[in-house]
Amino acid sequence: RYQVRAVDVASGTLRNGVVADKRNISEPMAGWPLAQLRRADGGVFTLYRGAERPFIHALDTAEGTAVCIDLPATGAGDPDAARDWGLAPTPDGTSIYAVNATLGLALEVDPVELKIRRSINLEPLAAGGIVLAKFGHLESGPVGRRVVVGPDGRTLYAAGAGGILAIGTADLKVTGRFLEGHAVEAFGLTADGGTLYVLLHDGGRIVRLDAASGKVLGQ
Repeated sequence: RYQVRAVDVASGTLRNGVVADKRNISEPMAGWPLAQLRRADGGVFTLYRGAERPFIHALDTAEGTAVCIDLPATGAGDPDAARDWGLAPTPDGTSIYAVNATLGLALEVDPVELKIRRSINLEPLAAGGIVLAKFGHLESGPVGRRVVVGPDGRTLYAAGAGGILAIGTADLKVTGRFLEGHAVEAFGLTADGGTLYVLLHDGGRIVRLDAASGKVLGQ
């Protein structure tokens, strides 16, 4: 179980009351956080593995309110697969994607209306906490543990225990399957969106891929 509280920064005083979804005020909040996304407008989206299903806790830090967005319960009883959920925003901030490549689920979330726009079942990858550093001293592209969206917003990449899925954002259909059979720890795109750097679970290898074709360019 957990609670969300607010602290006044100037005084260091804990504000009264718990920030919770007022629609289900009697239901205790419980779950294990898996991924988090913070927005410039004060929105904080945290994806939890719940007791019965995963969900997104959407916190409005400006207003001190919260809404819970339930996700499909597929694979909720599999702790390994449950860890493969990830969150990523589109470059323009109009959508948030919640994807689990191991379970084969992709959802588009409206960050304003706080509801699921689309939910697609994908053919999952076959199975066979690390943060990547920036690429040199240049501005890096998107980096994540489980989901990143390309700089042009056309493709999202979802990693899991069996590789990486490339998914078109227009229809949420799979356009490529990269490094099948290899468990991925984390990955990132270069700023131009042309190259993927992937940290693999087996031996900590870093593999460089062509982001369009998935061709291995080096390791």
